[in-house]
Amino acid sequence: MKEIVINKPFNEKMKIKFEKVKEKIKQDIQKDKMIKKLLKEKKYEEIYKVYGKDVYVATVPEKYLKKSIKEYLKEGRFEDIYNKFGSTYYNRYLPKMESIDKYMELNKKKIGTKSFLYQVRKKILSIVTSGILLLEGAPAVLIPALSSLTLNDNARQYSEEISLYNSKINEYANNIRKLNLNDLETIMKVLDDMWSDIKGYGSPEKDIFGYGRLDFLESGSIGVCRNMADDFTAKMNAINPNYNARNLIVNINGSFPYHLANINRNFVEQNENPQEENNENKNEENNNNNEQIDYLQQFKTDMLGNHMVSLIDIPSDGITLMVDATNPSIGIFKDGSIYTFATEDGKGLTIPALRQYTQGTVESIKYEGAVIMSHFQNNKDIELLRQKWGVVAQNKALDKVRSQNTQNASLGQNSSNISYEKTYYNDENELSSKVR
Repeated sequence: MKEIVINKPFNEKMKIKFEKVKEKIKQDIQKDKMIKKLLKEKKYEEIYKVYGKDVYVATVPEKYLKKSIKEYLKEGRFEDIYNKFGSTYYNRYLPKMESIDKYMELNKKKIGTKSFLYQVRKKILSIVTSGILLLEGAPAVLIPALSSLTLNDNARQYSEEISLYNSKINEYANNIRKLNLNDLETIMKVLDDMWSDIKGYGSPEKDIFGYGRLDFLESGSIGVCRNMADDFTAKMNAINPNYNARNLIVNINGSFPYHLANINRNFVEQNENPQEENNENKNEENNNNNEQIDYLQQFKTDMLGNHMVSLIDIPSDGITLMVDATNPSIGIFKDGSIYTFATEDGKGLTIPALRQYTQGTVESIKYEGAVIMSHFQNNKDIELLRQKWGVVAQNKALDKVRSQNTQNASLGQNSSNISYEKTYYNDENELSSKVR
């Protein structure tokens, strides 16, 4: 009887599904006939209007596509090339677009003092920051594409600094590997060394998009979460590529009590002393705008995030960890969400609406892959994971690595001078001001 009750709705569902498949096949046949008809009549633009970009690019003759793209290049319609012909054609003609861009910028023709690519990127940036991305006319796929352009530009522009940084952390990684530390000890060692090597938390000097780690090229530097996470991520990959470390943008909720590892941190004074506004009218105007400003700020945070952490795979355990280098703590990436061991119930870190789109195409793909894998990993028993990776285990690992003679593996800092006083984040304002 039980089998009948279960199988009957299943069979009905399969029948409905089969009917849908038949209907889809029928529609596809009709669609194929119509496309062939339009191709025969050379109504290529009609194909684009009716069936979209993918069908258009796949069916229209290459000769016609190239001719159309050349027209777009002449008119400086770089964004339209991406929208209509896709990333493959866009990347193919990117060198040509850059050449045109530089020529037009030098000659200041048609576009005044700003280049075509500058205008395109400015438009996309305005889409991201204003939330217009939610509208139908602003495709989300443009965000990672334009971010990738900026990343490639920065890679070329700062190639020398990147090479120096890589040489530095490769030497550091070699020294770390000689210590034969386990995964948790390695994580805590890298976090401890980073905070010992920098001057502290504060506004970064370089702040290069996609290469926040370059602010830590020299000892005694200053940086924020995006610098710290990127530095930690790069070092973990240098130590062991199997960690597959990558940056992750998140929202951090400062109202939670965070129990952090015993790593001494310093927050550099920013010397920001804004003068008090004595004008009562201006104060009243500001008060009236507070609600709107708070709403816009919250909208921006929900969309883009306000903090950066790292994800690292632990192949031996079949899990993906979240490591917050700024607020030294560890969590687990499970079922597409973050469970942090820094709070009692695991809450405090969430994924923003735009996820990793602003970090480029590669990072977006990595993130989507991590989400899928997080549903199949060995991350179900939270209490066992907390025992192995939680704050108590973190501090034990710190005690062990600090007790060793690790001077040659550190970045020239004396880890014995580090304070062992336990650190907590309980102040919402303090925390929220430190994670941007």
